[in-house]
Amino acid sequence: MIFLFTDYGSGPYQGQLESAVRRHRPDARIIHLCTNAPRCNPRAAAYLLSACCAYRLPAEALLIGIVDPGVGTWEDPPLVLRLEQRWYVGPDNGLFDILRRRDRQQAWHPAWRPDNISPSFHGRDLYAPLAARILDGWRPPETERAPARHEQRRWPDELPEIIYLDHFGNALSGLQARHYSKVQRFLAGNRILRYADTFGGAQPGAAFWHTNSAGLVEFSVNQGSAAATLALEIGAPVTPLPA
Repeated sequence: MIFLFTDYGSGPYQGQLESAVRRHRPDARIIHLCTNAPRCNPRAAAYLLSACCAYRLPAEALLIGIVDPGVGTWEDPPLVLRLEQRWYVGPDNGLFDILRRRDRQQAWHPAWRPDNISPSFHGRDLYAPLAARILDGWRPPETERAPARHEQRRWPDELPEIIYLDHFGNALSGLQARHYSKVQRFLAGNRILRYADTFGGAQPGAAFWHTNSAGLVEFSVNQGSAAATLALEIGAPVTPLPA
């Protein structure tokens, strides 16, 4: 089973990535975990990816993760990650950094490259065939082990910012809701928001915060768009207020 997590959107690139996977593994079961991750923003996407994987992918699944604004420069080498009996493949640009803090893991910077590689589409030409090789049993040699984590990326374990805006206009933050009680208030978009258990627990048109299905603090408007109502965008700050 192969999961795809990208910022490719609805254009042709997601289809080309899936086609490349199937060219190498026609029997693969492919699940599109996310096609509109924060565009060209590995930092925000790292928190979203960690939340998407919080309820555990199936054992021995492989995820191809691509949010790669530096594609073609080779400044961020390919990364193969083995974590909790699952495989992850993508650029080592921070996208997997929050996941890597969860548990003990093995990581490699593989030197293997296909014969033909586009300078601008490593998802199709590098990461798809690399994933197929891993599923076929190939393993990078020990000499290609990657460091535990890039020291230059000292990102916090939780991010007090908006990391994703969904189709409905709900605004997901990088904060874990389990750390906050129901009396907590948040400042988001210059509005102070209180907690509601569900959308139905708020009046139509009212903005509130709640614990979303991935366990994150999320800002919503009942029957409306929090992104529009609160003028929120990815990267907007979120501030927990004192009781």
